[in-house]
Amino acid sequence: MAPTSPHRSPLRVDQLGSNQMLNEVLQTWQQQNADLVQQNTYALQNLEAARVSAENARVSSENTQRELMEFMTNARTPPSVSSVVIPAQEWSLESFLQHRPARFTGKCSPDEADHWFGDMERIFEAKGCPDEKKLAYTQYLLTGEAGHWWNSVKTILESNGTAITWEMFRTKFYTEYSQTVSGLLRR
Repeated sequence: MAPTSPHRSPLRVDQLGSNQMLNEVLQTWQQQNADLVQQNTYALQNLEAARVSAENARVSSENTQRELMEFMTNARTPPSVSSVVIPAQEWSLESFLQHRPARFTGKCSPDEADHWFGDMERIFEAKGCPDEKKLAYTQYLLTGEAGHWWNSVKTILESNGTAITWEMFRTKFYTEYSQTVSGLLRR
Protein backbone atom coordinates (compact mmCIF):
# COMPACT_ATOMS: atom_id res chain seq x y z
CA MET A 1 0.00 0.00 0.00
CA ALA A 2 1.30 3.36 -0.93
CA PRO A 3 1.69 5.84 1.82
CA THR A 4 -0.73 8.77 1.66
CA SER A 5 0.55 12.18 2.09
CA PRO A 6 -0.90 13.84 5.17
CA HIS A 7 -0.77 17.25 3.49
CA ARG A 8 -2.94 16.49 0.43
CA SER A 9 -6.12 15.64 2.18
CA PRO A 10 -6.30 18.68 4.55
CA LEU A 11 -5.37 20.95 1.66
CA ARG A 12 -8.26 19.66 -0.37
CA VAL A 13 -10.62 20.08 2.60
CA ASP A 14 -9.35 23.64 3.09
CA GLN A 15 -9.93 24.40 -0.59
CA LEU A 16 -13.46 23.05 -0.43
CA GLY A 17 -14.16 25.06 2.72
CA SER A 18 -12.71 28.21 1.17
CA ASN A 19 -14.72 27.72 -2.01
CA GLN A 20 -17.87 27.23 0.02
CA MET A 21 -17.15 30.38 2.07
CA LEU A 22 -16.43 32.37 -1.09
CA ASN A 23 -19.70 31.14 -2.63
CA GLU A 24 -21.60 32.17 0.51
CA VAL A 25 -19.95 35.61 0.50
CA LEU A 26 -20.72 35.96 -3.21
CA GLN A 27 -24.36 35.00 -2.66
CA THR A 28 -24.62 37.49 0.22
CA TRP A 29 -23.18 40.25 -1.97
CA GLN A 30 -25.49 39.34 -4.83
CA GLN A 31 -28.49 39.49 -2.49
CA GLN A 32 -27.32 42.85 -1.10
CA ASN A 33 -26.83 44.13 -4.65
CA ALA A 34 -30.32 42.97 -5.63
CA ASP A 35 -31.75 44.69 -2.53
CA LEU A 36 -29.91 47.93 -3.40
CA VAL A 37 -31.15 47.78 -6.99
CA GLN A 38 -34.70 47.32 -5.70
CA GLN A 39 -34.32 50.24 -3.26
CA ASN A 40 -32.90 52.46 -6.01
CA THR A 41 -35.73 51.49 -8.35
CA TYR A 42 -38.28 52.36 -5.69
CA ALA A 43 -36.54 55.68 -4.95
CA LEU A 44 -36.42 56.54 -8.68
CA GLN A 45 -40.13 55.73 -9.02
CA ASN A 46 -40.90 58.04 -6.09
CA LEU A 47 -38.74 60.81 -7.60
CA GLU A 48 -40.48 60.42 -10.95
CA ALA A 49 -43.90 60.54 -9.29
CA ALA A 50 -42.87 63.70 -7.42
CA ARG A 51 -41.54 65.25 -10.65
CA VAL A 52 -44.79 64.45 -12.50
CA SER A 53 -46.83 65.86 -9.61
CA ALA A 54 -44.76 69.06 -9.56
CA GLU A 55 -45.07 69.41 -13.34
CA ASN A 56 -48.85 68.92 -13.15
CA ALA A 57 -49.06 71.55 -10.39
CA ARG A 58 -46.97 73.97 -12.50
CA VAL A 59 -49.17 73.45 -15.57
CA SER A 60 -52.32 73.84 -13.48
CA SER A 61 -50.97 77.05 -11.95
CA GLU A 62 -50.05 78.45 -15.37
CA ASN A 63 -53.51 77.57 -16.72
CA THR A 64 -55.21 79.22 -13.76
CA GLN A 65 -53.07 82.34 -14.14
CA ARG A 66 -53.75 82.48 -17.89
CA GLU A 67 -57.50 82.06 -17.29
CA LEU A 68 -57.46 84.82 -14.68
CA MET A 69 -55.63 87.17 -17.03
CA GLU A 70 -58.04 86.34 -19.87
CA PHE A 71 -61.00 86.87 -17.57
CA MET A 72 -59.72 90.24 -16.40
CA THR A 73 -58.81 91.27 -19.94
CA ASN A 74 -62.17 90.23 -21.37
CA ALA A 75 -64.37 91.39 -18.48
CA ARG A 76 -67.42 93.11 -19.93
CA THR A 77 -68.82 96.15 -18.18
CA PRO A 78 -70.86 99.12 -19.37
CA PRO A 79 -68.67 101.49 -21.37
CA SER A 80 -67.71 104.75 -19.71
CA VAL A 81 -68.36 108.07 -21.38
CA SER A 82 -65.12 109.31 -22.84
CA SER A 83 -64.19 111.71 -25.57
CA VAL A 84 -61.03 109.74 -26.33
CA VAL A 85 -61.31 106.18 -27.61
CA ILE A 86 -58.31 104.07 -26.71
CA PRO A 87 -57.91 100.57 -28.19
CA ALA A 88 -58.79 97.72 -25.79
CA GLN A 89 -55.30 96.22 -25.97
CA GLU A 90 -54.01 99.35 -24.23
CA TRP A 91 -55.96 98.24 -21.18
CA SER A 92 -54.77 94.64 -20.98
CA LEU A 93 -53.54 93.30 -17.66
CA GLU A 94 -50.19 92.39 -19.21
CA SER A 95 -49.74 95.95 -20.43
CA PHE A 96 -50.69 97.31 -17.02
CA LEU A 97 -48.28 94.96 -15.21
CA GLN A 98 -45.40 96.19 -17.39
CA HIS A 99 -45.47 99.34 -15.23
CA ARG A 100 -44.57 97.08 -12.29
CA PRO A 101 -47.19 98.34 -9.86
CA ALA A 102 -46.57 97.30 -6.26
CA ARG A 103 -48.86 94.87 -4.51
CA PHE A 104 -50.78 96.28 -1.56
CA THR A 105 -51.04 94.20 1.64
CA GLY A 106 -52.67 96.83 3.86
CA LYS A 107 -49.88 96.62 6.42
CA CYS A 108 -48.56 100.16 6.11
CA SER A 109 -48.97 103.70 7.33
CA PRO A 110 -51.74 105.97 6.00
CA ASP A 111 -49.10 107.94 4.06
CA GLU A 112 -47.79 104.76 2.43
CA ALA A 113 -51.34 103.75 1.50
CA ASP A 114 -51.93 107.19 -0.02
CA HIS A 115 -48.63 106.95 -1.92
CA TRP A 116 -49.52 103.48 -3.28
CA PHE A 117 -52.96 104.64 -4.39
CA GLY A 118 -51.46 107.75 -6.00
CA ASP A 119 -49.00 105.58 -7.94
CA MET A 120 -51.89 103.45 -9.18
CA GLU A 121 -53.86 106.49 -10.35
CA ARG A 122 -50.81 107.91 -12.17
CA ILE A 123 -50.45 104.65 -14.11
CA PHE A 124 -54.17 104.62 -14.92
CA GLU A 125 -54.07 108.23 -16.10
CA ALA A 126 -51.00 107.63 -18.27
CA LYS A 127 -52.65 104.56 -19.82
CA GLY A 128 -56.04 106.24 -20.29
CA CYS A 129 -57.57 103.38 -18.37
CA PRO A 130 -61.39 103.29 -17.92
CA ASP A 131 -62.84 103.05 -14.40
CA GLU A 132 -64.00 99.43 -14.73
CA LYS A 133 -60.45 98.34 -15.60
CA LYS A 134 -59.03 100.45 -12.77
CA LEU A 135 -61.18 98.52 -10.32
CA ALA A 136 -60.24 95.12 -11.76
CA TYR A 137 -56.50 95.86 -11.87
CA THR A 138 -56.46 97.37 -8.39
CA GLN A 139 -58.31 94.35 -6.97
CA TYR A 140 -55.69 92.14 -8.65
CA LEU A 141 -52.93 93.88 -6.66
CA LEU A 142 -54.63 93.60 -3.25
CA THR A 143 -53.07 90.76 -1.25
CA GLY A 144 -53.09 89.49 2.29
CA GLU A 145 -54.99 91.65 4.75
CA ALA A 146 -56.03 94.17 2.07
CA GLY A 147 -57.34 91.39 -0.17
CA HIS A 148 -59.42 89.97 2.67
CA TRP A 149 -60.69 93.44 3.56
CA TRP A 150 -61.86 94.17 0.01
CA ASN A 151 -63.44 90.73 -0.46
CA SER A 152 -65.47 91.32 2.72
CA VAL A 153 -66.54 94.85 1.69
CA LYS A 154 -67.38 93.66 -1.82
CA THR A 155 -69.48 90.77 -0.49
CA ILE A 156 -71.46 93.12 1.76
CA LEU A 157 -72.00 95.64 -1.05
CA GLU A 158 -73.10 92.94 -3.49
CA SER A 159 -75.49 91.39 -0.96
CA ASN A 160 -77.08 94.85 -0.53
CA GLY A 161 -77.42 95.20 -4.31
CA THR A 162 -75.01 98.14 -4.37
CA ALA A 163 -73.19 98.75 -7.64
CA ILE A 164 -69.44 98.60 -7.15
CA THR A 165 -67.71 101.44 -8.96
CA TRP A 166 -64.20 102.82 -9.02
CA GLU A 167 -65.29 105.86 -7.00
CA MET A 168 -66.92 103.64 -4.39
CA PHE A 169 -63.74 101.56 -4.12
CA ARG A 170 -61.65 104.72 -3.85
CA THR A 171 -63.84 106.06 -1.02
CA LYS A 172 -63.81 102.72 0.84
CA PHE A 173 -60.03 102.43 0.41
CA TYR A 174 -59.30 105.86 1.86
CA THR A 175 -61.81 105.33 4.67
CA GLU A 176 -60.09 102.06 5.61
CA TYR A 177 -56.42 102.95 5.09
CA SER A 178 -56.22 106.66 5.85
CA GLN A 179 -56.69 108.25 9.28
CA THR A 180 -58.54 111.08 7.61
CA VAL A 181 -60.14 111.32 4.23
CA SER A 182 -57.61 113.98 3.33
CA GLY A 183 -56.37 111.80 0.49
CA LEU A 184 -59.73 112.16 -1.20
CA LEU A 185 -59.77 115.92 -0.73
CA ARG A 186 -56.29 116.30 -2.24
CA ARG A 187 -57.32 114.64 -5.49
